[in-house]
Amino acid sequence: MALVYVDGFDTYQTADIAMRWTSINGTPVIEAGGRTSNRMTFYASEGVDLGVSSLTTYLVGVAVKVSVLPDTVGPTLILFSSTSSSECALVLTSAGALAVYRCANTSNAGNNVGFGSVKLDDTDGGIISANVWYYIEMMVTLSNTAATWEVRVNGVPVMTETGSGGYDNVVTEATIKRIGVGQAVGGSAGLYTYIDDLYICDTSGSVNNTFLGDVTVEAIFPNADGSSSQFTGSDTDQINNYQLVDESTSDYPNTDDYVYSSTVSNKDLYNFASMGPSSATIHGVQVNICAKKSDTGTRTYKSVAKLSGGSATDGDVAFAPSDTSWAYGCDVWETTPGTSNAWTVSDVNGAEFGVKVES
Repeated sequence: MALVYVDGFDTYQTADIAMRWTSINGTPVIEAGGRTSNRMTFYASEGVDLGVSSLTTYLVGVAVKVSVLPDTVGPTLILFSSTSSSECALVLTSAGALAVYRCANTSNAGNNVGFGSVKLDDTDGGIISANVWYYIEMMVTLSNTAATWEVRVNGVPVMTETGSGGYDNVVTEATIKRIGVGQAVGGSAGLYTYIDDLYICDTSGSVNNTFLGDVTVEAIFPNADGSSSQFTGSDTDQINNYQLVDESTSDYPNTDDYVYSSTVSNKDLYNFASMGPSSATIHGVQVNICAKKSDTGTRTYKSVAKLSGGSATDGDVAFAPSDTSWAYGCDVWETTPGTSNAWTVSDVNGAEFGVKVES
């Protein structure tokens, strides 16, 4: 597998959710009260989903807390969807159990379990209680005849299907193209769903190829210029560029505060604040770049990473920004630049990250 996206909800605000997520249902908010910092909060049928590469297998992990248990069935904690339909969902029940549903919702695809859904499996009651954080992971492989899934709570398997039984209903499409969190089909008065420390893995890589367990997504921000300052700042110079891109959720987005370049191969690199822990297993580093073109025409950018004493290395993905709105390009570095080595805390603390004009 490969790590494709992480989110600790500490680098953007409620008004900017659409910059990071493909679609939004209702009005979810980002607020204080997460496991270490912020969380995303949903009420009733609110939720978000993210477009992903079309594959049959995905693994999702997310910290979840609910304010009360639902009166009926809901909320949907993790939802796997195709282009035209919700396909498979992990749902919380009124008994505090987790249930896997085969979805049958094409009229409101991606937003909830929907009318006509079929329960495929569930746990005993009492797995989930109100007002307690749990780390929930689910791996799903879609198939008309041999679907598989495994659900873990706080690292412990609670539901497993090996493909012997298949689905009770055929799937509309046997590929996952969107992943949702927070959607609800039922509920009760005062039911809020809170999420934090999300990760998504696909099947494209050779690392992060199993359940990652209970993880923390920590946000760090630029605190000094790095070894290359080739972009020009909105203050018209190339000095202290990091001060123009060090926004946290308290002052982002400040669109009068930016760096820019139209010169292909120009790079801007920054040093970052050190991580909180002195030692940790690091599954990947995600560089989040919010960008916009100043005019029409072709323009792409890449993230850049540089280890202390090493050379700057370009990311694999070239992002194409819009000329009408700001949007994020989120690029995951699973291993250190130019190597197959896992990250260490000292690697991250000594590294520089930034942006390059690709074309």
